[in-house]
Amino acid sequence: MLLKLVLPVGISFYTFQTLSYIIDVYCGRLAAEPNLAIYALYVSFFPQLVAGPIERATNLLPQFRTHHTFCYKTAVKSGKLILWGMLKKICIADVLAAPVDIVFGNIRAYTGPSIVLAAVFFAFQIYCDFSAYSDIAVGSAGLLGIRLMKNFDCPYFAVSIQDFWRRWHISLSTWLRDYLYIPLGGSRKGRGRKYFNLMLTFGVSGLWHGANWTFMFWGLLNGFFQVIGDITHCWRENLRRRLGLRETSLVVRLIKWGMTFCLICFSWIFFRANFLSDAWYAVAHLFSGWNIEGIWTAFMILGQWKRILLLLTALTLLLVYDGMEAYGVSLWDWLSQRPRFVRWGVYYLLLAAVFVMFLYTNGGYGDAIQFIYFQF
Repeated sequence: MLLKLVLPVGISFYTFQTLSYIIDVYCGRLAAEPNLAIYALYVSFFPQLVAGPIERATNLLPQFRTHHTFCYKTAVKSGKLILWGMLKKICIADVLAAPVDIVFGNIRAYTGPSIVLAAVFFAFQIYCDFSAYSDIAVGSAGLLGIRLMKNFDCPYFAVSIQDFWRRWHISLSTWLRDYLYIPLGGSRKGRGRKYFNLMLTFGVSGLWHGANWTFMFWGLLNGFFQVIGDITHCWRENLRRRLGLRETSLVVRLIKWGMTFCLICFSWIFFRANFLSDAWYAVAHLFSGWNIEGIWTAFMILGQWKRILLLLTALTLLLVYDGMEAYGVSLWDWLSQRPRFVRWGVYYLLLAAVFVMFLYTNGGYGDAIQFIYFQF
Protein backbone atom coordinates (compact mmCIF):
# COMPACT_ATOMS: atom_id res chain seq x y z
CA MET A 1 0.00 0.00 0.00
CA LEU A 2 1.37 3.40 -1.00
CA LEU A 3 1.61 5.82 1.93
CA LYS A 4 0.62 9.36 1.07
CA LEU A 5 2.60 11.43 3.52
CA VAL A 6 2.43 15.20 3.82
CA LEU A 7 5.98 16.44 4.32
CA PRO A 8 6.68 19.79 5.99
CA VAL A 9 7.59 22.61 3.59
CA GLY A 10 11.33 23.25 3.45
CA ILE A 11 12.19 20.07 5.37
CA SER A 12 15.53 19.53 3.58
CA PHE A 13 16.70 23.05 4.45
CA TYR A 14 16.00 23.13 8.15
CA THR A 15 17.09 19.49 8.52
CA PHE A 16 20.57 20.48 7.35
CA GLN A 17 20.41 23.61 9.51
CA THR A 18 19.60 21.66 12.68
CA LEU A 19 22.15 18.98 11.77
CA SER A 20 24.90 21.61 11.62
CA TYR A 21 23.87 22.83 15.10
CA ILE A 22 23.92 19.30 16.56
CA ILE A 23 27.30 18.46 14.97
CA ASP A 24 28.88 21.76 16.07
CA VAL A 25 27.67 21.24 19.65
CA TYR A 26 28.85 17.61 19.67
CA CYS A 27 32.30 18.56 18.33
CA GLY A 28 32.65 21.40 20.85
CA ARG A 29 32.67 24.17 18.26
CA LEU A 30 29.52 25.69 19.74
CA ALA A 31 27.94 25.79 23.19
CA ALA A 32 24.42 24.36 23.41
CA GLU A 33 21.72 27.04 23.36
CA PRO A 34 20.05 27.11 26.82
CA ASN A 35 17.06 29.20 25.71
CA LEU A 36 14.44 27.04 23.99
CA ALA A 37 12.72 30.07 22.43
CA ILE A 38 15.94 31.27 20.78
CA TYR A 39 16.69 27.76 19.52
CA ALA A 40 13.15 27.47 18.13
CA LEU A 41 13.61 30.83 16.40
CA TYR A 42 16.86 29.56 14.86
CA VAL A 43 15.08 26.50 13.45
CA SER A 44 11.96 28.35 12.26
CA PHE A 45 13.23 31.80 11.28
CA PHE A 46 10.64 32.56 8.58
CA PRO A 47 12.59 34.48 5.87
CA GLN A 48 14.88 31.54 5.07
CA LEU A 49 12.83 28.67 6.44
CA VAL A 50 11.38 27.38 3.16
CA ALA A 51 14.33 27.57 0.73
CA GLY A 52 17.40 28.80 2.59
CA PRO A 53 20.06 30.03 2.84
CA ILE A 54 21.05 27.16 5.14
CA GLU A 55 22.35 29.19 8.05
CA ARG A 56 24.84 28.19 10.74
CA ALA A 57 24.05 28.54 14.41
CA THR A 58 27.32 30.43 14.91
CA ASN A 59 25.92 33.22 12.73
CA LEU A 60 22.26 33.36 13.74
CA LEU A 61 22.17 32.55 17.46
CA PRO A 62 24.34 35.53 18.55
CA GLN A 63 22.15 37.86 16.46
CA PHE A 64 18.99 36.57 18.14
CA ARG A 65 20.44 37.43 21.54
CA THR A 66 21.30 40.98 20.44
CA HIS A 67 18.99 43.98 20.77
CA HIS A 68 18.31 45.49 17.32
CA THR A 69 17.30 49.05 16.49
CA PHE A 70 15.95 50.39 13.23
CA CYS A 71 18.63 51.45 10.74
CA TYR A 72 17.46 53.48 7.75
CA LYS A 73 20.45 52.56 5.54
CA THR A 74 20.05 48.86 6.24
CA ALA A 75 16.31 49.06 5.55
CA VAL A 76 16.88 50.83 2.22
CA LYS A 77 19.55 48.29 1.22
CA SER A 78 17.24 45.42 2.18
CA GLY A 79 14.34 46.95 0.24
CA LYS A 80 16.48 47.23 -2.89
CA LEU A 81 17.52 43.59 -2.52
CA ILE A 82 13.88 42.52 -2.23
CA LEU A 83 13.01 44.57 -5.34
CA TRP A 84 15.88 42.97 -7.27
CA GLY A 85 14.73 39.50 -6.17
CA MET A 86 11.18 40.22 -7.33
CA LEU A 87 12.48 41.43 -10.69
CA LYS A 88 14.54 38.26 -11.21
CA LYS A 89 11.64 36.01 -10.22
CA ILE A 90 8.80 37.70 -12.11
CA CYS A 91 10.60 39.31 -15.06
CA ILE A 92 12.97 36.47 -15.90
CA ALA A 93 12.35 33.15 -14.12
CA ASP A 94 8.57 33.08 -14.54
CA VAL A 95 8.77 34.18 -18.17
CA LEU A 96 11.37 31.52 -19.00
CA ALA A 97 9.27 28.85 -17.26
CA ALA A 98 6.79 28.64 -20.17
CA PRO A 99 9.20 27.71 -23.02
CA VAL A 100 11.23 25.46 -20.70
CA ASP A 101 8.11 23.55 -19.62
CA ILE A 102 6.95 23.22 -23.24
CA VAL A 103 10.18 21.55 -24.38
CA PHE A 104 10.94 19.40 -21.33
CA GLY A 105 7.28 18.44 -21.01
CA ASN A 106 7.48 16.67 -24.39
CA ILE A 107 11.20 16.45 -25.07
CA ARG A 108 10.90 13.72 -27.72
CA ALA A 109 9.00 16.07 -30.02
CA TYR A 110 11.99 18.43 -30.36
CA THR A 111 15.43 18.47 -31.90
CA GLY A 112 18.79 20.07 -31.13
CA PRO A 113 17.99 23.81 -31.43
CA SER A 114 14.94 23.60 -29.17
CA ILE A 115 16.72 21.38 -26.62
CA VAL A 116 19.77 23.68 -26.48
CA LEU A 117 17.54 26.74 -26.14
CA ALA A 118 15.51 25.09 -23.35
CA ALA A 119 18.68 24.03 -21.49
CA VAL A 120 20.13 27.57 -21.62
CA PHE A 121 16.79 29.06 -20.63
CA PHE A 122 16.51 26.67 -17.70
CA ALA A 123 20.01 27.65 -16.58
CA PHE A 124 18.83 31.24 -16.23
CA GLN A 125 15.39 30.24 -14.94
CA ILE A 126 16.68 28.22 -12.00
CA TYR A 127 19.35 30.83 -11.20
CA CYS A 128 16.92 33.74 -11.24
CA ASP A 129 14.26 31.73 -9.41
CA PHE A 130 16.47 30.44 -6.60
CA SER A 131 18.69 33.50 -6.19
CA ALA A 132 15.53 35.63 -6.18
CA TYR A 133 14.21 33.74 -3.17
CA SER A 134 17.60 34.11 -1.46
CA ASP A 135 17.65 37.86 -2.16
CA ILE A 136 14.12 38.27 -0.81
CA ALA A 137 15.00 36.18 2.26
CA VAL A 138 18.19 38.14 2.94
CA GLY A 139 16.34 41.43 2.38
CA SER A 140 13.42 40.44 4.63
CA ALA A 141 15.80 39.39 7.40
CA GLY A 142 17.71 42.66 6.92
CA LEU A 143 14.54 44.64 7.59
CA LEU A 144 14.46 42.89 10.98
CA GLY A 145 18.12 43.66 11.60
CA ILE A 146 19.28 40.07 10.99
CA ARG A 147 22.16 39.41 8.61
CA LEU A 148 21.96 36.23 6.51
CA MET A 149 24.78 34.84 4.41
CA LYS A 150 25.12 35.53 0.70
CA ASN A 151 23.91 32.46 -1.21
CA PHE A 152 24.93 33.32 -4.80
CA ASP A 153 27.95 35.15 -6.17
CA CYS A 154 27.55 35.64 -9.94
CA PRO A 155 27.81 31.87 -10.68
CA TYR A 156 27.61 32.18 -14.46
CA PHE A 157 30.80 34.22 -14.47
CA ALA A 158 32.69 31.19 -13.11
CA VAL A 159 35.74 29.99 -15.04
CA SER A 160 35.71 26.38 -13.81
CA ILE A 161 33.24 23.90 -12.32
CA GLN A 162 35.00 24.25 -8.97
CA ASP A 163 34.66 28.03 -9.22
CA PHE A 164 30.98 27.62 -10.10
CA TRP A 165 30.32 25.65 -6.92
CA ARG A 166 32.04 28.35 -4.88
CA ARG A 167 29.45 30.76 -6.26
CA TRP A 168 26.28 28.61 -6.54
CA HIS A 169 24.05 27.81 -3.54
CA ILE A 170 26.95 28.73 -1.28
CA SER A 171 25.15 27.74 1.92
CA LEU A 172 24.67 24.15 0.67
CA SER A 173 28.08 23.73 -0.98
CA THR A 174 29.90 24.99 2.12
CA TRP A 175 27.69 22.79 4.34
CA LEU A 176 28.60 19.69 2.32
CA ARG A 177 32.25 20.73 2.35
CA ASP A 178 32.43 21.29 6.11
CA TYR A 179 30.23 18.41 7.30
CA LEU A 180 30.86 15.72 4.68
CA TYR A 181 33.83 16.29 2.35
CA ILE A 182 36.37 17.42 4.97
CA PRO A 183 35.37 14.82 7.63
CA LEU A 184 35.78 12.12 4.96
CA GLY A 185 39.39 13.25 4.54
CA GLY A 186 38.99 15.90 1.88
CA SER A 187 42.11 16.01 -0.27
CA ARG A 188 44.48 14.98 2.55
CA LYS A 189 44.59 11.24 1.86
CA GLY A 190 45.78 11.01 -1.72
CA ARG A 191 44.22 11.72 -5.09
CA GLY A 192 42.19 8.52 -5.25
CA ARG A 193 40.52 9.20 -1.91
CA LYS A 194 40.03 12.85 -2.89
CA TYR A 195 38.17 11.85 -6.05
CA PHE A 196 36.05 9.35 -4.12
CA ASN A 197 35.16 12.02 -1.57
CA LEU A 198 34.22 14.44 -4.35
CA MET A 199 31.96 11.93 -6.08
CA LEU A 200 30.31 10.92 -2.81
CA THR A 201 29.74 14.55 -1.78
CA PHE A 202 28.15 15.47 -5.09
CA GLY A 203 26.12 12.26 -5.06
CA VAL A 204 24.69 13.33 -1.70
CA SER A 205 24.03 16.78 -3.17
CA GLY A 206 21.99 15.14 -5.92
CA LEU A 207 20.02 13.00 -3.45
CA TRP A 208 19.36 16.08 -1.31
CA HIS A 209 17.40 17.54 -4.22
CA GLY A 210 15.16 14.49 -4.50
CA ALA A 211 14.95 10.69 -4.70
CA ASN A 212 15.11 10.65 -8.48
CA TRP A 213 17.78 9.24 -10.79
CA THR A 214 17.89 12.55 -12.67
CA PHE A 215 19.07 14.41 -9.55
CA MET A 216 21.54 11.67 -8.64
CA PHE A 217 23.07 11.69 -12.12
CA TRP A 218 23.20 15.50 -12.10
CA GLY A 219 25.14 15.46 -8.82
CA LEU A 220 27.55 12.72 -9.94
CA LEU A 221 28.07 14.50 -13.27
CA ASN A 222 29.18 17.67 -11.50
CA GLY A 223 31.53 15.62 -9.33
CA PHE A 224 32.90 13.90 -12.45
CA PHE A 225 33.52 17.29 -14.09
CA GLN A 226 35.60 18.33 -11.07
CA VAL A 227 37.58 15.08 -11.07
CA ILE A 228 38.36 15.37 -14.80
CA GLY A 229 39.26 19.04 -14.31
CA ASP A 230 41.75 18.14 -11.58
CA ILE A 231 43.27 15.27 -13.61
CA THR A 232 43.74 17.40 -16.74
CA HIS A 233 44.87 20.57 -14.92
CA CYS A 234 48.61 20.09 -15.56
CA TRP A 235 48.03 19.14 -19.21
CA ARG A 236 45.90 22.26 -19.77
CA GLU A 237 48.45 24.49 -18.07
CA ASN A 238 51.27 23.09 -20.24
CA LEU A 239 49.18 23.69 -23.36
CA ARG A 240 48.51 27.28 -22.29
CA ARG A 241 52.22 27.96 -21.73
CA ARG A 242 53.16 26.43 -25.09
CA LEU A 243 50.67 28.71 -26.79
CA GLY A 244 52.23 31.67 -25.01
CA LEU A 245 49.00 32.71 -23.30
CA ARG A 246 48.91 34.31 -19.85
CA GLU A 247 46.52 32.78 -17.33
CA THR A 248 44.92 36.17 -16.73
CA SER A 249 44.56 37.02 -20.43
CA LEU A 250 41.09 37.75 -21.82
CA VAL A 251 41.32 34.89 -24.34
CA VAL A 252 42.06 32.30 -21.64
CA ARG A 253 39.31 33.61 -19.37
CA LEU A 254 36.77 33.59 -22.21
CA ILE A 255 37.67 30.01 -23.14
CA LYS A 256 37.39 28.88 -19.51
CA TRP A 257 34.12 30.74 -19.05
CA GLY A 258 32.64 29.34 -22.27
CA MET A 259 33.58 25.75 -21.45
CA THR A 260 32.27 26.07 -17.89
CA PHE A 261 28.96 27.57 -19.00
CA CYS A 262 28.46 24.83 -21.61
CA LEU A 263 29.18 22.06 -19.10
CA ILE A 264 26.83 23.58 -16.53
CA CYS A 265 24.03 23.93 -19.10
CA PHE A 266 24.66 20.32 -20.17
CA SER A 267 24.29 19.14 -16.56
CA TRP A 268 21.07 21.12 -16.13
CA ILE A 269 19.45 18.87 -18.77
CA PHE A 270 19.59 15.97 -16.30
CA PHE A 271 18.35 18.16 -13.43
CA ARG A 272 15.32 19.42 -15.36
CA ALA A 273 14.35 16.27 -17.27
CA ASN A 274 11.29 14.46 -15.93
CA PHE A 275 12.94 11.07 -16.42
CA LEU A 276 16.49 9.88 -17.00
CA SER A 277 15.40 8.41 -20.35
CA ASP A 278 14.23 11.89 -21.42
CA ALA A 279 17.62 13.34 -20.48
CA TRP A 280 19.44 10.70 -22.54
CA TYR A 281 17.15 11.45 -25.48
CA ALA A 282 17.98 15.14 -25.19
CA VAL A 283 21.73 14.45 -25.06
CA ALA A 284 21.52 12.07 -28.05
CA HIS A 285 19.68 14.69 -30.14
CA LEU A 286 21.66 17.81 -29.23
CA PHE A 287 23.24 17.92 -32.69
CA SER A 288 20.19 16.91 -34.71
CA GLY A 289 17.80 19.18 -36.56
CA TRP A 290 20.15 22.11 -37.02
CA ASN A 291 18.38 23.36 -40.12
CA ILE A 292 15.95 26.15 -40.93
CA GLU A 293 12.94 24.15 -39.76
CA GLY A 294 14.55 23.16 -36.44
CA ILE A 295 15.77 26.68 -35.70
CA TRP A 296 12.36 28.16 -36.60
CA THR A 297 10.64 25.67 -34.26
CA ALA A 298 12.94 26.77 -31.43
CA PHE A 299 12.24 30.42 -32.20
CA MET A 300 8.46 29.88 -32.18
CA ILE A 301 8.61 28.45 -28.66
CA LEU A 302 9.56 31.90 -27.36
CA GLY A 303 6.12 33.29 -28.11
CA GLN A 304 5.15 36.92 -28.67
CA TRP A 305 7.59 39.62 -29.76
CA LYS A 306 6.68 41.81 -26.78
CA ARG A 307 7.59 39.04 -24.38
CA ILE A 308 10.86 38.38 -26.22
CA LEU A 309 11.82 42.08 -26.11
CA LEU A 310 11.01 42.43 -22.40
CA LEU A 311 12.82 39.18 -21.60
CA LEU A 312 15.96 40.24 -23.49
CA THR A 313 15.91 43.58 -21.66
CA ALA A 314 15.63 41.85 -18.29
CA LEU A 315 18.41 39.35 -19.14
CA THR A 316 20.67 42.21 -20.26
CA LEU A 317 20.04 43.99 -16.96
CA LEU A 318 20.83 40.75 -15.10
CA LEU A 319 24.15 40.33 -16.92
CA VAL A 320 25.07 43.97 -16.30
CA TYR A 321 24.18 43.66 -12.61
CA ASP A 322 26.11 40.40 -12.13
CA GLY A 323 29.00 41.66 -14.26
CA MET A 324 29.36 44.72 -12.04
CA GLU A 325 29.12 42.54 -8.92
CA ALA A 326 31.78 40.17 -10.30
CA TYR A 327 34.19 43.10 -10.56
CA GLY A 328 33.34 44.41 -7.11
CA VAL A 329 31.04 47.23 -8.25
CA SER A 330 27.50 47.47 -6.87
CA LEU A 331 24.77 48.80 -9.14
CA TRP A 332 22.99 50.22 -6.09
CA ASP A 333 26.14 52.04 -4.91
CA TRP A 334 26.58 53.43 -8.42
CA LEU A 335 22.95 54.61 -8.43
CA SER A 336 23.33 56.22 -5.00
CA GLN A 337 25.87 58.61 -6.52
CA ARG A 338 23.48 59.73 -9.25
CA PRO A 339 20.98 62.63 -8.94
CA ARG A 340 17.77 61.88 -7.07
CA PHE A 341 15.54 62.01 -10.16
CA VAL A 342 17.79 59.41 -11.85
CA ARG A 343 17.73 57.09 -8.82
CA TRP A 344 14.00 57.22 -8.34
CA GLY A 345 13.42 57.01 -12.07
CA VAL A 346 15.30 53.70 -12.11
CA TYR A 347 13.43 52.40 -9.05
CA TYR A 348 10.04 53.20 -10.55
CA LEU A 349 11.12 51.70 -13.88
CA LEU A 350 12.07 48.44 -12.14
CA LEU A 351 8.75 48.39 -10.27
CA ALA A 352 6.90 48.99 -13.51
CA ALA A 353 8.83 46.15 -15.17
CA VAL A 354 7.83 43.78 -12.35
CA PHE A 355 4.18 44.79 -12.73
CA VAL A 356 4.13 44.51 -16.53
CA MET A 357 5.87 41.12 -16.60
CA PHE A 358 3.56 39.90 -13.86
CA LEU A 359 0.68 40.44 -16.27
CA TYR A 360 2.49 38.37 -18.90
CA THR A 361 2.87 35.34 -16.60
CA ASN A 362 0.35 33.01 -15.03
CA GLY A 363 0.68 34.94 -11.81
CA GLY A 364 -1.24 37.80 -13.35
CA TYR A 365 -4.28 35.58 -13.75
CA GLY A 366 -4.43 33.90 -10.37
CA ASP A 367 -2.08 30.91 -10.79
CA ALA A 368 1.19 32.04 -9.26
CA ILE A 369 4.33 30.19 -10.31
CA GLN A 370 5.93 28.92 -7.12
CA PHE A 371 9.66 28.93 -6.48
CA ILE A 372 11.43 25.86 -7.88
CA TYR A 373 13.22 25.05 -4.63
CA PHE A 374 9.97 24.85 -2.68
CA GLN A 375 9.85 21.20 -3.77
CA PHE A 376 13.16 20.28 -2.10
